[in-house]
Amino acid sequence: MSELAEPPRKRPRVQEGATATDDALADTDLTRDGEFWFDDGSIILVAGKTAFKIYRGLLAAQSPIFADMFATAGPSADQSLEGCPVVHLSDSAEDVRHFLGALLSKTQRSFFQTAQEVRFPIAQLSALVRLSHKYQVEDLQTQALSALRMYFTDSFEFWDSESHYPFEEPDSPAAIEVVHLAIITDTPSMLPLAMYVSASRGSSVLDGFRREDSTVVHLSREDAKRVMDGYGRLQRQVNAFNLTISTTTPSPECCSPTSCEATLEVIRAAEANENSSLKLLQRWRNSLVGVHLCKTCAAMLEERDTEERRKLWHKLPLIFGLDMDHWDADDDESA
Repeated sequence: MSELAEPPRKRPRVQEGATATDDALADTDLTRDGEFWFDDGSIILVAGKTAFKIYRGLLAAQSPIFADMFATAGPSADQSLEGCPVVHLSDSAEDVRHFLGALLSKTQRSFFQTAQEVRFPIAQLSALVRLSHKYQVEDLQTQALSALRMYFTDSFEFWDSESHYPFEEPDSPAAIEVVHLAIITDTPSMLPLAMYVSASRGSSVLDGFRREDSTVVHLSREDAKRVMDGYGRLQRQVNAFNLTISTTTPSPECCSPTSCEATLEVIRAAEANENSSLKLLQRWRNSLVGVHLCKTCAAMLEERDTEERRKLWHKLPLIFGLDMDHWDADDDESA
């Protein structure tokens, strides 16, 4: 499991036995959250130095963990603020704000609907997965994971399609966080692609991923070894992979063999010099834009490319040392 390096947080000072006055918060070192502070709220959550005044019953109805926590935060609680009991959370204010934004949304009733309706930053999806898992809000966890799995998929056909994702395409550091999320939520189908994207960092993968609150998430020693070993395996097969796809012989149905042969030779030479494993799963058609090939030769290369990338996709669990009974949803559906 991924290891977290969290900076220690000072426990906020909360006035004990405070009366319901507007000045009570000012006597502490807490800051009122600008979005989730409802004047008629019935409980105050404290994360770091930020206070959230929300509706106790509404949150308890959605989370059994909060329900248990609030059960001990009655009117006789040792700590109260502005007439409300206070509950301290170990989560960051940034994560709590994302979490409450989904549970107490003022505009969007359902968190994840379709990729076209809204785009989420990876930080938000990460916070929602982690906190919904921690506080057992299962429907929210399912929705957030569904959004992530639109990119970190186990389906080659979906990966290879021109699909729209509900978030910006994640960079390699973000994939480190996805490895962590896949492990804590027992979602192994995200691991092969998350490790593939993580491997694109090379040794920099050891630097980890920095969250909004500056917490740095590192791969566990075991997972870091998997990623580095996988990176080495990918690098060793780059040339053989590219040369298998490339050819200098035009398609038998080629309508301009002389021109296409010259172009194919240029492509093969370029691919022979390609020393990056980052493009192995990328579609060939993107690199053929503007290349002077007839349709049949372009289709020939595209077919070869798809076949080789599909073979590599099936090998991802093996490349990263993952013991997975099922990989590739497309195979499961066709079985």
